[in-house]
Amino acid sequence: MPVVEHTFFMSPVNIKYVGVSGNWSKLCELLNRHKKLVCKSNEGTGGNGVYLVSNQFELENAEYKIYNRSRSMAVCPFYEIENEFRVVVLDGKVKLVYRKNIPYLLGDGVSTLRQLLVAYLKENIDCPVSFNIPDEDYSKIFNSGKKYYLHWKHNLGQGANPEIVQDKELVGRLSDLALRAAKVVNIHFASIDIIETKNQYLVLEINSGVMMEYFSQLNDSNYQIAKDIYKEAIESMLS
Repeated sequence: MPVVEHTFFMSPVNIKYVGVSGNWSKLCELLNRHKKLVCKSNEGTGGNGVYLVSNQFELENAEYKIYNRSRSMAVCPFYEIENEFRVVVLDGKVKLVYRKNIPYLLGDGVSTLRQLLVAYLKENIDCPVSFNIPDEDYSKIFNSGKKYYLHWKHNLGQGANPEIVQDKELVGRLSDLALRAAKVVNIHFASIDIIETKNQYLVLEINSGVMMEYFSQLNDSNYQIAKDIYKEAIESMLS
């Protein structure tokens, strides 16, 4: 099964019950090996409590924040993601496949990033993106046609936009991988995140909570799709 490898860590309060002396040496080992890590709570949704770290200070800060609100943490290597998809599965069948598109600014070879961002915000007043822009980038001028992504997270709640996948071959490939993943963990209703990186597809997460709030708010068609899926899930549970 092609997956993004995750390592599970328990909080210092709970780790004593499983006979492990501590987490820090293993966390530092992972950081030294992969250079960048994603640390996230095992609870929660929408990309909240998820941190990208590239040094020990950031790692310690992420660990502190996560353990303040959660009993456990999952850590995985950071991948340069070309595309991220969500596949909704119910009773061994795929009900929905969509791509999560991160908002980006398009360089023109003249304007600074700050100027491009101001223009973008004027056209997108309600933009929910929590920008992940280093201070030194605001004064840079990017080549014409160069994309500058406003965040590294692909969560709809962080500003990404859902796009239903129409390509039948791609839908088939993603569906096969999602159904295999669901079967491995014996889950009947789930949203499964799959990333495309370096021309390969990897299962990132299997979510038992199927959240379609932001997807359904985009338009009436998406609302009806989400409504039908939830209706079918409830009927399946009651049958």
